[in-house]
Amino acid sequence: MGQTIGKACIHPGARPFVNLPKSSIDTLRQSVNEVAEGFGLSRDELKQIVHLSLQEYIRILDSTTLDKCSEALFTLFQANATETTKEQDEALIDSFEFLATISIVSGMQLDEKIYFLFDLFDVSESGFLNFNEATLAFRLLASGTSKIAQNQLSLVQAIDRLVLKGFEFSSKEISKYSKSATVVEEYRMNKHDFFHYVFNCSETMSFLTCFDDIVVEERPRQSSIGVEEKKPTSLHFDVQDIEETPLSQPWRDTLRLLPTSTDEETPSSPPSDGLTLDWIYGRNPGAPARYCTNGDVVYAAGSVVVKVSTNSCGKSIQEYFMGHACHVTSIDVIPVDGGVGDLVASADVGFNSKICVWSSITLQPIVAIPCLSKSGFSKIVFSPTGKLLMAIGNADRTITVYDWRERTIVYSSESPGSHVYDCSFLSGDTTFALCTDIGVYLWIQLEQNMPFSRHSGVFNRLPTRETMTSIAIVEETVVTVSFSGRVWVWEGRVCTKLMTHCSGPVTRLFVPRTRNSIGLCLSTQGGSVQLLGRNFELLHTFVPNKGFDDSERTIDIVCVHPVLDRVLVGQNHSLYQMDMTNKGDLSTISSGHPKIHGISMRHHNVITVGNDRIKIWDAEQHAVVREARIGEQLSCVSYNQQEDQIAIGFRANSSRSSSDKSFIILSGDDLQSIHHGCNSLQTLTACMYSKDGKLLAFGSADASIYIHQTTAKFPLFAQLRGHKSPISVIDFGCDIDSLSASYLRSNTACGEAMFWTTQGKIQTPLSQKDTVWESHTCIYTECLEGVHNSYENGSSRVSSCCISSTPKGHSILIGSNDGNIRAFSHPSSAKLPLYLEYNGHSGAVRNIQAAKDSEIVYTVSHKDVCMFQWKQAPVSWDQGLPIANMKNERPFSDESPTPEMNMDSVISQMDSFDFSSTGTSPDVTHKQRSWKRSIVAPSYIPPCDGELPASNLILERIHGYSGFNARNNLHHLCTGNVVYNIGKVLVRGRSVCAIGHDGESPAITIVDLKDMRPLSLLNEYCRRVVCLDFDESGDYLVAVGKCKDIVVYDWKKDTTIATFRTHGLETLDVKFLKGSSTRIIECGVCFVRFWSIKGCALSFQEMMLDSSINHIQYYSCIGWNGDHALVGTSTGCIIQFDGTESGREIQAHQSEVINIATVKNGFISSSSDSVKVWDTSMRCALSFNTQQLGIAHSIVSSCWADESVFVGTSGNEIWQLSSSKGSNLNGTGKVLVRSHSSSPLGISVSSSNSFATSGDDGVLSVWNLFDHQKVHCIDLDGVSSRSCAFSPHQLGTLIAVGFGKPVKDNARTVNGKWIVLSVADDGSTKILAERRDVKKYITTMKWHSYGDRLAVGSGDHKICVYSILTDTEPATALDITLLSMIDLTSTPIHFDFSRDGKYLKVNTESYDLNFFEAGPGIHIKEPSKLKDMQWETETCIFGWHVQGVWDEEEVSSLDSSVEQESPMIAYGTLNGNIKLSKFPCLTKNAQCLTYPAHLGPVHNVSWLPGYLISTGEKDNAIMIWRQQASCESTGHPDDHTSAYSGGISATLSSDETECHAALYNMSGQQIIYPSSGTCIILNPGDQQMMVSFQKHDTTVAAICTSNSRQLVASADSNSVRIWQSQTRNEVATLTFERQQCVALLSFSSDDMKLACLCSGGLFVWMTMNGDWNKAHLAFHTLAGREKVHFALYDTSQTIIVSGGRGHVNFWTEQHSTLALSKAVLPQNLEDGTFFCGIAVNDKIVTGTSRGSIVIWQGSKVVQDIQAHGVGVTSLCACPEGFLSGSAAGIVILWTSSLQKVSSFDAAELPPSPIRSLDMFPSLKRTATMKVLVRSEAGDIYEISCVTGNVSLLCNLRSNDIPTAVENPTVPADVTM
Repeated sequence: MGQTIGKACIHPGARPFVNLPKSSIDTLRQSVNEVAEGFGLSRDELKQIVHLSLQEYIRILDSTTLDKCSEALFTLFQANATETTKEQDEALIDSFEFLATISIVSGMQLDEKIYFLFDLFDVSESGFLNFNEATLAFRLLASGTSKIAQNQLSLVQAIDRLVLKGFEFSSKEISKYSKSATVVEEYRMNKHDFFHYVFNCSETMSFLTCFDDIVVEERPRQSSIGVEEKKPTSLHFDVQDIEETPLSQPWRDTLRLLPTSTDEETPSSPPSDGLTLDWIYGRNPGAPARYCTNGDVVYAAGSVVVKVSTNSCGKSIQEYFMGHACHVTSIDVIPVDGGVGDLVASADVGFNSKICVWSSITLQPIVAIPCLSKSGFSKIVFSPTGKLLMAIGNADRTITVYDWRERTIVYSSESPGSHVYDCSFLSGDTTFALCTDIGVYLWIQLEQNMPFSRHSGVFNRLPTRETMTSIAIVEETVVTVSFSGRVWVWEGRVCTKLMTHCSGPVTRLFVPRTRNSIGLCLSTQGGSVQLLGRNFELLHTFVPNKGFDDSERTIDIVCVHPVLDRVLVGQNHSLYQMDMTNKGDLSTISSGHPKIHGISMRHHNVITVGNDRIKIWDAEQHAVVREARIGEQLSCVSYNQQEDQIAIGFRANSSRSSSDKSFIILSGDDLQSIHHGCNSLQTLTACMYSKDGKLLAFGSADASIYIHQTTAKFPLFAQLRGHKSPISVIDFGCDIDSLSASYLRSNTACGEAMFWTTQGKIQTPLSQKDTVWESHTCIYTECLEGVHNSYENGSSRVSSCCISSTPKGHSILIGSNDGNIRAFSHPSSAKLPLYLEYNGHSGAVRNIQAAKDSEIVYTVSHKDVCMFQWKQAPVSWDQGLPIANMKNERPFSDESPTPEMNMDSVISQMDSFDFSSTGTSPDVTHKQRSWKRSIVAPSYIPPCDGELPASNLILERIHGYSGFNARNNLHHLCTGNVVYNIGKVLVRGRSVCAIGHDGESPAITIVDLKDMRPLSLLNEYCRRVVCLDFDESGDYLVAVGKCKDIVVYDWKKDTTIATFRTHGLETLDVKFLKGSSTRIIECGVCFVRFWSIKGCALSFQEMMLDSSINHIQYYSCIGWNGDHALVGTSTGCIIQFDGTESGREIQAHQSEVINIATVKNGFISSSSDSVKVWDTSMRCALSFNTQQLGIAHSIVSSCWADESVFVGTSGNEIWQLSSSKGSNLNGTGKVLVRSHSSSPLGISVSSSNSFATSGDDGVLSVWNLFDHQKVHCIDLDGVSSRSCAFSPHQLGTLIAVGFGKPVKDNARTVNGKWIVLSVADDGSTKILAERRDVKKYITTMKWHSYGDRLAVGSGDHKICVYSILTDTEPATALDITLLSMIDLTSTPIHFDFSRDGKYLKVNTESYDLNFFEAGPGIHIKEPSKLKDMQWETETCIFGWHVQGVWDEEEVSSLDSSVEQESPMIAYGTLNGNIKLSKFPCLTKNAQCLTYPAHLGPVHNVSWLPGYLISTGEKDNAIMIWRQQASCESTGHPDDHTSAYSGGISATLSSDETECHAALYNMSGQQIIYPSSGTCIILNPGDQQMMVSFQKHDTTVAAICTSNSRQLVASADSNSVRIWQSQTRNEVATLTFERQQCVALLSFSSDDMKLACLCSGGLFVWMTMNGDWNKAHLAFHTLAGREKVHFALYDTSQTIIVSGGRGHVNFWTEQHSTLALSKAVLPQNLEDGTFFCGIAVNDKIVTGTSRGSIVIWQGSKVVQDIQAHGVGVTSLCACPEGFLSGSAAGIVILWTSSLQKVSSFDAAELPPSPIRSLDMFPSLKRTATMKVLVRSEAGDIYEISCVTGNVSLLCNLRSNDIPTAVENPTVPADVTM
């Protein structure tokens, strides 16, 4: 019994007995026991058994036919009998063989078949099978199946060996792979072990699969009910994300001669009124409605889920869940415990579609799950336990099962067929089913760790083959309903009987989750509802709305509440509720109008037309008050001002003639016809009455406008021709002093705008500039130009417009083609006007109606066919928005974009974490590099391999704090640490903090403060974040950005709860209210707002705290006094709020309140120069002035910590003060954290482990490298200093300081002056010398190492070289002489002395490189004369030795450690990065390590022994980096030039490589392998290519699966694509400019990271929550030029291990980069090649070219064993330990302790090296079930670890499969 391929072909004589249900098999066995007298069955006994057990099931067969079937079956089982025996009456067949064979081809599940076989052959009923019984079972199975199917009988020896292996596998007393049969035969196998053995053995599983899921009947396509069957409705929604809009804008050309209506300088006025959703009419067709446990009803309308409940007065109330942005298609409800009501799941289709699970009581979202495909979801359903959620894809029909609480995919697959009609969970969470156009399919999960397996449903002998459109489970019985109305009962996957027949085609099926007398509810196309009992007896029949026409009666929603005896019915786009106890009790839940094409409003009534009906709605009753039916299809409507006429246009049909009516005029009182008229042969698209009611205009699809007089017979007054496309809207207009309409303007669907007289004459736009327009429905007008501008950045466009008038003012209401509504002020002259935005519709808003002086607004979308009723409410903007005469602004407001932040958070121990953007570096325009003409190669060119440097940099300490232009960025943690930032924004939670990023890729990062690692990345909606706050639970985060958005996140679930526009000059603070996650307070310039969240919608209430005249005050910060909110003001006041009402106000400070922090029994407040402590009654308990404590700079932030108050200042300092005394806890004048108040632009290092910095703040600071508290701050009298230089050690501690800055902005600035200071150990100073020989600021200074010369560069393009003489050492006096003054063409920025001090190498701002004689100052015009000169330092950024550093980023500073044994270059860039390269660096593509560091350009880098000091130009940060050496690897000369597969090579192309990987998919039943540019998914059992992933443009060079096997990552030369292994849906495409020719891929063990090794380096992509669609590039570094064969993540998920020829590298995630550590190789491994590697437990296992396996603990070798005689070419982790494959084709199974378990020979003749290994574990995941092997020749084998059998699955060389690779390329060295 070997591997069985394909499905069995059953003999016709046995087909009636195939796919029997389990009950029939059990009855069959019982009948055998009752009838048979022994172990044999005679012919008559078989007939008797069949009659007893199967007569009921095969009821279509008469007794004679059944006997013939039994005869045929008996003959088949007599196949091996002799002819003599066959003729004898006493001939017998084996009863065990008969039962085993019939059971194996039955319709039972696989586990049921296995358990049945066990029970059958457990003759003694002991619960165990011994070796002989198991052998008999398999022998009889092989024998019996060979008789009824055309498959070859297995050899007895093979069967016996298979059973022996099974007992070895299951035995607990002996080794799993023991060769001793004697001991095995004594072992007995229990049922559980037998089941696991059969499932874990490839041979037995292939055998069972061969005879499982057999379909033997042909399925006729016609109906069998005698009538023509109508086509059922599938689960598919034909919707688009955004409706098409014209790309051209001809209206702008038409109106360009008009005076511009927009002004960039005009401040935008806010809309005077906002909108509140008041009622929704209608619902989404096809979307279900459901009852909640308490009787509330939820249904979908547009992108809204509506909840309808009844208040205490019996009135219906609508509430709205607005967490969707697209068309909601499906809803399901499941009751839960916990006080949150029922759980509601809703799904949508469209762009960024998702599933939301939310509470039916609070309407708050619990989790949001994004759709991985582009199509969205057409249906979702909860599992019976509520743990799982199944979703059906809309367009791709994929099936996805989610563990929705964890937001993880449990299973995904494609659905069979082209249409899906229904889906449902059946028995528990382990079975679900689909009804499709080609049949019923079931998915079954036999055990928890197993994937779902698909099985087709069969009808067997039933006479019908109708299409099943619905499926459900009633009690334990599965039922399906065909469209004809028949109800079918199923047992397992077998349809067993027809139960009942409904009165017509069934449209919907519903089964209550609550056990009750009602079992099933059916709705029919004829408009009836039938309730069936648990035994499918008819209980009730309802026929709601009997007066509806046949076309309106179809029921598309049905739902039952069995406890409340209610039935929910959806008909004709409305929703009704019936009482089961009173059939006449029919109430309306929601009224709708199908296909609304026109709408018109007068006062509180609105008229809609659609199909052939007109309806008039009442806004207060929310119901239809009048309606009429017209005998035509209606297209547009208009209600005249006098309300006595209603004009309606008709839709055209193909047969319309000139005599047919095209419009009708109805009476406004009784809807009776007044007149029928005709004008156009095409559809009338728009109509409008003039204000005086004398004229009526119709727009037509023929691009004409027809104007009628409203006198008798409505004569045609004028016909307007000139448009080129259908008319969309029309407005009448009149002269200023006239009341009669004289003009008309019109728009078309293609963006045209035209003006006319009412007589039909075309007018110029300029002539209409003074026209008074009676209505404002035209969207292409000069007054809406700014409105259109606000839509230009996105894909949405204006689709409708109206102007509303309320007592508060006028507002422009705009509908867009994405379903949103915006409210603007009217008139709006700003270029980008302010607006409020509201969502609700799921498609283009084609009509907006607002009656004059009415607060009611109606909007209609043709896509969702719903009408929304909105209420306008005044919005108080007096405080929060600018007005025309308002000039005040906050003095520190900065609206300019800031550079991107690279370092955001530092704790008191100075640990740091980088949150640099993952985007590409900004495009830097390189200036002309004239310096390259001045570089000359030396006579001896030092060796330069361009490899990675031998050391890393570790950020050890940062001096500085971001106190400039910052607020509230200092926090104290309960651990005693202080958290602050060197960057932009920081806020803390309980154990996490949120960081707001600015720059090219703005985002919010959530960081775990324990290990400073990111937890979540939020990069949607909020941009340029200025304020952040967590709620008390730490789960919710509110953010406000400078782009005027307020966003609330559930960051743990990566869910956006709500977002809204917030307006004002500037938001200064935002906080959640105490104890709430749904209420927020926001304050800023002139406003305080309280926000509330309900159903994912944000609404606000503005507080009237200031008069509308006085706009001086702004509200600066928010704090808490107990549960009361406190708001600080710019005038020093603190206002306490009681709830949302302002209460007590105190004058706390004399200037702006900067910060309010909560303390144990009160709060503290701070202003610019004082801190006060307050008790709960708002009495001041302590006050201290910071200036009296020596704090010279103003306070920007403060926080409380036990007995301390931490104060951050604008001078970038943090002070620690006593909270009880106000004294400095660190001592007088001592600062906890300090830096310069402006960025330190001058830096110099000394040989005594100290360095000096100077800046524009007029302070010279001398720092100790090892003692960060030992700082000497030397006051330079406030004079700016941008350069300083330590003298050589022999002169003592002398520092030369240069003064000045480019712009002299104060009287203290002294340009051109420099001094020499002597600094004592105690910090005291003495000026030894002073000079001023130039007029502009000093840029740079440098001493020669002898101490006799000093060079000084200045801003007037000069370098002064001085002679320094002294009589003492250390120097006490200096004699300074000017030797030369060198003139340059631009400002000097860097220079170096030669070793002898005679020459200078100079760089300038104009990118020049010059050489001079230092003494005389003579310019050396021939650089070649100094080509061999030795330079004392290498700090010039332009030079021959450093030319390779100029690659992509502009270099701003540089220093070389030329004195080190392995010299290196450290250089800073304009982007804030620090890079490390080997010295010299000569080639452009030289390898380097990159460290994101500063915010903006790196101004200086300087080496100290073992350390690097860097300073930023903008962030005030001084960073100390520790140099950490990594071991040198043993290189090989050819490693730097050879091309390879999987390594790093600048010339590597993916076309030169072929990936030799073969992988199992999630189920283990399919294999995935690349072939050219395609990834093939093959089912070996069918030996045919099932499907393929074909999204790659070039050859697939690398592929890997995630650890869950749900995702596959494959790479070509340009991109990495992540896709689902089951559905082949692409999840994400990962691209980066330098990520080219990817050769190796590896997922981390948690599937959250993906390492990509390519020619551009090592890239690490990361997703915070498993959603790869939101992945970002977390790390990137160059990875060297060494040949690389493998790369993988270790089990810690923070270290990447790569290896190749003569090296193994360990890359550790460190802050913002990957730090390299090169392993020290033993001598015997130095010349070898590491072909492959894997992570096993906490160790790394690698295979070498000499056949050894090397075990690593960390970066050290701990064990090395000889495993193979030839190279180990592939490794794979497995439950036992790991598998190794060799170049000789041998596979060995090892334990984790390196004990050899078993070996397998997969070699060919000649042997081909194994290039890929993968394995699939057993059910318990404790053993390896099978191994997948792909050889270098391309063949794919499968090894059964149970039996040791090796099977060839596909031979790519011999073209055994359709897409075989005929000419494989030369094998590469990469092992995946």
